[in-house]
Amino acid sequence: MPNEFPPLVTAADLEPYDIDTSNEALINSLIAAVSSGIREAAGVPISKVQSTVELYGRNSQFLEIPGGPLLSVDEVLSEGEPVTDYKIRDGRLWRKASWGTIEDDITVTFTHGWDPVPADVVKLGINLVAAGLNEATSEGGLASRRGLVSKQMSLDDYSEQESYVRGEDEVIDLTEIPDRTREWLRRRFSSQAFVTGGQ
Repeated sequence: MPNEFPPLVTAADLEPYDIDTSNEALINSLIAAVSSGIREAAGVPISKVQSTVELYGRNSQFLEIPGGPLLSVDEVLSEGEPVTDYKIRDGRLWRKASWGTIEDDITVTFTHGWDPVPADVVKLGINLVAAGLNEATSEGGLASRRGLVSKQMSLDDYSEQESYVRGEDEVIDLTEIPDRTREWLRRRFSSQAFVTGGQ
């Protein structure tokens, strides 16, 4: 998705959890990566954005608008000509005269999404940023944690044992969204189609 979408979590969201935000470049990089990953998994921008989509006409009075809750419509064009005789009904555009035929190009510029971002999505972002920060600032940096699945301390001999996995089950990036969470995001936002343009 485009980089111009606003982040789903901010540095201010991290502070109540005592997460060190002093390395602004690292924090901003993690926030951008985590926000992009969550959006990709959900299939929608989630946060409030303005987008433009191109749809084909249809012999129906209703036109479905993708990308999350429809908040407002800024412009509608049919074959490049302004359309003003529509109303918003249940998150769709209703027009008495219908929306033409499949040969017609309909362009809609609209504002949509959740404002504010849902709290559970923000918390997911916080958890992933924290994991990425721990990974990046641990001894040896990112590469040293690659594939780590468990860590055990032995009090008898004060030793530490780490277990790693390689291959397709390897954990390469702690900010990677697990399959179960990815499925949850897709289910939660699955009623909304993917939007590729935004401001």
